Amino acid sequence: MDMTLQKEGADSPIIVVATLQSTDGIVTMSRNVMDINQPAPNDFGVRQIYSFAVQRYLKGHSPTTITVVQFEGHVPVNEACVTPTMIAAARPKTTPDSCPMKPVCCSCTHWRGLIQPSGI
Repeated sequence: MDMTLQKEGADSPIIVVATLQSTDGIVTMSRNVMDINQPAPNDFGVRQIYSFAVQRYLKGHSPTTITVVQFEGHVPVNEACVTPTMIAAARPKTTPDSCPMKPVCCSCTHWRGLIQPSGI
């Protein structure tokens, strides 16, 4: 599969210039294989919720605020046992001025980009 920036741009239904507004919490999206309505009993998939204010649409149309749930790591313990230290250790090591976004599902649309925090 061709994953060049040009190909991804051509395949993307929406391309925006946006500013990170907030980080809105951490959730686990790891599911119990016997009942997907329940969290996994011994797995915590670290997902950070980000909200972005859209300044400009380069392609497509959508709301002025976009919420993205970004996979950032994995902690192989029960959710009740997860500590902030475990979450921090599971997250990717990034520079203070950038955090690469990975493909994630958000309202059935995949997002990719580079977050450049300013003032957050």
